[in-house]
Amino acid sequence: MLLFPEAGPLGMVLLRLGFSALILLAVTRPRLGGHSRRDWGAVGVFGFVLAAMNGLFYLALERLPLGVTVTIEVLGPLALAIATGRRVWSLVWAALARDQLANALIEATLPELPEAYRPAAYTVAFDATPLPEFARGVGRSRKNALGPNEKLSSEPEAGFYVRHTEDHADDGSQPMTKVKYAFELDILVGMHPDPHRTKETPMLALGIAHHKPGEMPGANALKVLEGTLKRGHVIKEYIADRAYLPGAKVEDLHRHLFDHGIAVVMDYKRNEFGIQAQHEGMILVDGRWYSPSMLEELRNLGAEWAAARERHDSLISRGKPSTMPDFTDRFELRAMYEFRPKEKPDKLGNTPMVCPAARPNSTVWCPLKAFLPAGAKFPIQGVPVSPGKACTNKSSIALPRDADGGRALKYRQDFAYGTREWQLHYGRRNLVESFNWSIKGESGINLHVASNRRVRGATSKYLFAAVGVAVANLGKIQKFVHQKERDEIDEVLEKVGMAPMVRSGKSGRYHQLVHRRRVEAQIREAHELAS
Repeated sequence: MLLFPEAGPLGMVLLRLGFSALILLAVTRPRLGGHSRRDWGAVGVFGFVLAAMNGLFYLALERLPLGVTVTIEVLGPLALAIATGRRVWSLVWAALARDQLANALIEATLPELPEAYRPAAYTVAFDATPLPEFARGVGRSRKNALGPNEKLSSEPEAGFYVRHTEDHADDGSQPMTKVKYAFELDILVGMHPDPHRTKETPMLALGIAHHKPGEMPGANALKVLEGTLKRGHVIKEYIADRAYLPGAKVEDLHRHLFDHGIAVVMDYKRNEFGIQAQHEGMILVDGRWYSPSMLEELRNLGAEWAAARERHDSLISRGKPSTMPDFTDRFELRAMYEFRPKEKPDKLGNTPMVCPAARPNSTVWCPLKAFLPAGAKFPIQGVPVSPGKACTNKSSIALPRDADGGRALKYRQDFAYGTREWQLHYGRRNLVESFNWSIKGESGINLHVASNRRVRGATSKYLFAAVGVAVANLGKIQKFVHQKERDEIDEVLEKVGMAPMVRSGKSGRYHQLVHRRRVEAQIREAHELAS
């Protein structure tokens, strides 16, 4: 790559093929005479094809990283193998291969980010977005024979996508005006684990999946998660909308997140607030464990806050003035009733939980733990007549991973719902929407335009989508790195009283390498002047 900026892509091809020809000539010493015109014609065509293939490869390297270029290079043979495969096992292996290849393409973009800007661990946000199919005719007779809400398509592996349902699946009752025929693209987006440091690293896709809308949302989310972990990424926190958390089956997603020690952040439907699970006297309210003596008003605080937020957002969206009520004091009061983990879960997933009235860090006073004088802490009211072990045990109570039939695992989360801390973390889920826009928006890759993907078959559509996501990653990395370079140079130039550097508008990889050398030279010059 040191020679690449000097020779250029076609110069590299000339050097590569020229030296290869000289080496072959010296080793094999071919006989040049006695060949027909047809033989020389075949040699000429072969040479032209070889030169064209290498030329296109190096021209691609001018614009794309090596890993991405090589991955795209094998898409053709893979597509051919899938198209000509007839055995069931061939199709099964092809389906596995397309997942591996698509995510290898995404992974190949990540090393392009300089190591100084790569976080040691990620907070991830997971979401799905529809990729509409290109419309094809089905014949008037078949269309006229359909019922009012019956639908059909010539792309059997796709499905009808419904935006306003939780899992986006069509139950057959929706009119055509409410649905679009599409594949669904799952995207796992990684960002800095500290919400206060979000801008210190670009937001990049770490993994993807491609399937029929509404098809096994939890299982597909898990597939993307496990693949990302196997590729060596560390995930500290997982954020998703209600279709996945808490909507997925516990065995499909929640259990695996818990076993990997990944914190979760989620929102709830209107009918999911309040008491969500119970164990030995403890009550799970809005994802956190509390004393059974907690006031009714505080049990309903999450639902009240969510309703106030919905009203506030509705008024703002209509351009009307609105002020969100302040719930801080009541959230702080509710926190006093919260059970706290004594230590991390053991190998079986059991977590020792300590009563809020138990010392040494008690937050309330309870007659069942009467080692402190009354009035020393906030007094609990309504002590249970028949308290459970959570209230009567002297030290702690073991909370099983799958307590209350798995409901504890389904609804638990690591930040108290509605608090400023929860809002800070859950609010980052919207960042995945901005990534979706970068691959679908008018200023992005335009994957949402079906006519840009006018090919047949789920594998072809999947690989198209993977290339689009990879290009979006590269674009975000390039923009981020260029901005960091500009900031660093301008900061040094400002110290020595020099004018800001001239920007390069060229985006090719060859021009980027040349531009980076100039940037590095300017930085060295500015540092020398500063010293």
